[in-house]
Amino acid sequence: MGSIWSTSHGPHATQTTPSVNHLPHHFPQARWDPLVIRWAISVYIRSKAAYKAMSEAGFLVLPSGRTLRRHINKIKQHDGALPP
Repeated sequence: MGSIWSTSHGPHATQTTPSVNHLPHHFPQARWDPLVIRWAISVYIRSKAAYKAMSEAGFLVLPSGRTLRRHINKIKQHDGALPP
């Protein structure tokens, strides 16, 4: 499947969000807004396959699964329905 951002769509077709993989090494680490992280975690927990499909589609630049797991593991977990 080809990229929708290829130059064959005309001279003005450009990618609006930079790919983190193509940033220079001196570029600072990407920081995600907490609201984006919470939204991404909610989608990731419901369906990892759906999150992967959204991420690979290229319409959105999303945090990686590793980033989400790191944030999920920061949450202290307790026995029972409510924390003591």
